[in-house]
Amino acid sequence: MTWESPSLFGQQQQSVEVDKKHTSVGPFETAHSGTLHIEFQLLNGRSPSATTGSFDLDLREDWRWGVDFIVSDRSPMQGCFGCSDAIAFELDPAFGYTPDFKLWAVWGGNWISNPVVY
Repeated sequence: MTWESPSLFGQQQQSVEVDKKHTSVGPFETAHSGTLHIEFQLLNGRSPSATTGSFDLDLREDWRWGVDFIVSDRSPMQGCFGCSDAIAFELDPAFGYTPDFKLWAVWGGNWISNPVVY
């Protein structure tokens, strides 16, 4: 996963690998305004097949974003408290899922200094 935060000390790009041993990474320092551009690549072991995509989040002062990636055949937004939005990406057929399954990027946020408790 790669993200860019152009307003933090000029254009800054950071990358991180998440594997079976590391299912969570972060938090990462970003700017307090502007746009956070996130690119990801879901790899299929050592196979050349992959699912890739990107999306943008608007940065806010005193705000923390969380992003989750979920494989599902339906939107994870139903019953998701604190989720702001989600976007679906087609999965590479080599992963073996039926076409109705998608890789969902789901994000939500909360204030840092005065968080809402769900």
